Amino acid sequence: LLEGIGRQTINGDGARYAIGGGMLAFWCAYFYLFRMVRHGDH
Repeated sequence: LLEGIGRQTINGDGARYAIGGGMLAFWCAYFYLFRMVRHGDH
C-alpha cells in the first residue's frame, strides 16, 4: 500500500526519506516491544 501510493503521490526525496525512516523506526520499535512482551521482560 505504502509502496504503490507513495511512489505516485510523493515527489520529494526528503519526504520519501522521512517516511522511510519513520517506517523503519516503527518496525524496529514493533519488533523490539514484541520481543520484550514475548519473553516477559516488560
